[in-house]
Amino acid sequence: MNNFDTKKKIVENGGSKIFNNWNEKFGISKDEFIENLKWVCEDPANGHSTVTNKNDGLTREIAIDANHDAIVRAECMSMSDEARKMFGQSYDENKCEAHIVKLHRIVNSFGRTEYYRIDNGKLFESVQFIAISARNRI
Repeated sequence: MNNFDTKKKIVENGGSKIFNNWNEKFGISKDEFIENLKWVCEDPANGHSTVTNKNDGLTREIAIDANHDAIVRAECMSMSDEARKMFGQSYDENKCEAHIVKLHRIVNSFGRTEYYRIDNGKLFESVQFIAISARNRI
């Protein structure tokens, strides 16, 4: 499962669409991304899978945790000036905060995938929820 070296080269060569997006929109550094990518690629894949009914499911993912200002800034970056005016949201550049969080992935008894933060064990819920696992293309 560990395809970290290949993915790391893609990031370092500028070919990772996910890293490039997270860097541009949220200021995620290459070092932070690669460090977290390594962790996610080391997923033991021993979570219970409702598809196979075995303990071979993914257990690790990473995602962006961003505050309101950072989310609004990211949304505005892809808009034209006219669309930004119509959007009507403003943000304070000095208050924009975003970082990568490590998530524990589980499938609950109803078959729904849930994500819990590794740092505090709380359910992760975010408006800008794009998570990546060891199986995703970067």
